[in-house]
Amino acid sequence: DAMLKRGVGTRAALDVASQALSSASGGLARSRAALGQAQRALEDTEIRAPGDAIVTARWADPGQIVGAAQKVISLASATGREAVFQTPDTPLLRDAVGAPVSLTGIDFPDLHMTARVTEIAPLVDPATGSVTVRAEIDDAPPTASLLGAAVRGAVHFPAGRGIAVPWTALTSMESGPAVWLVGGDNRVTLTPVQIERFANGRVILGAGVSPGQTVVGAGSQMLYPSRLVTDASSATGQD
Repeated sequence: DAMLKRGVGTRAALDVASQALSSASGGLARSRAALGQAQRALEDTEIRAPGDAIVTARWADPGQIVGAAQKVISLASATGREAVFQTPDTPLLRDAVGAPVSLTGIDFPDLHMTARVTEIAPLVDPATGSVTVRAEIDDAPPTASLLGAAVRGAVHFPAGRGIAVPWTALTSMESGPAVWLVGGDNRVTLTPVQIERFANGRVILGAGVSPGQTVVGAGSQMLYPSRLVTDASSATGQD
């Protein structure tokens, strides 16, 4: 503008120059944006682990074009080991985080380790009806040969209160789990129950059965309401 006031050049030439500058500035901004996008795309072609890790599975080959969020590799941390379990949903899981776990190798029976529960999935897996529980191993051997190995875990909870019945006594009804109760007339009634927890070969019931009541321990698939049954312990020698 100062040069225009001194009579150097014309208003038309100034307008043309201003438009050229604006166009060049816009082109520079677009080029910088395209460069940034290209750099991010280049960075996305490189897979970096968040820490030292071991590749346990691969779902893509070098040079293969993969889509967004497509699984490419599976990693296992080289600085720690986890045991992953699928367990029934139970109220005990609410207090399980931090609980100690004893681990025994299934294929390596001499392998004994300790762990602590670190994560419990908030939702039940609709495909399996179970909850995923993760436990960080405290004393895992420094070898990759055990990655993917099957282990058996045991968590000890306070005994609490409840009625223990054989797992074979458990059946179901429309509202949920149930057992067959035997009345004084030796006829059965299907009764809903609340499961407190599962134990080896047993189910601990928190509600639905009272001390002293008789529960059918096996053969629930053969029963129907009011069917007459006989105590097996008093029917020795009978078919």
